[in-house]
Amino acid sequence: MLSVNVCSLMSKHHDLANFINSLIVHRSNILLVAIQESWEIPYDDLVSITGFNIVYKNRTLSKGGGVAFYINSKISYRILNHLSHFYERNFECLTVELNIGKKRLLQVTSTNLPTLLLAQTQNIMTYLLVI
Repeated sequence: MLSVNVCSLMSKHHDLANFINSLIVHRSNILLVAIQESWEIPYDDLVSITGFNIVYKNRTLSKGGGVAFYINSKISYRILNHLSHFYERNFECLTVELNIGKKRLLQVTSTNLPTLLLAQTQNIMTYLLVI
């Protein structure tokens, strides 16, 4: 698994795709890439990477934020909406379940504002304990 805070996937897509492809060329088995701060993704095709499916959550009320996963196209997966809480500019989360052989793995990518109030931070910690 690879995790990257890209601060705009649209502007860094080409560099990220090249990096992932260079890892694959060097025989790294990349199953999943977690993305934080993906910002707006208007269309899947604009950020596609050969051999991967993309799933994401964009903000709708403001700029920035957002989370995404590139999932190896050989892996079966499903988005777990009930564990993908998305509170714009507070806590943005995307959760997927991967089926690898007989194993099921949960993967979570999230982002939050560093200036969260204490009460909001406690709510997030409570949420994470449920996962």
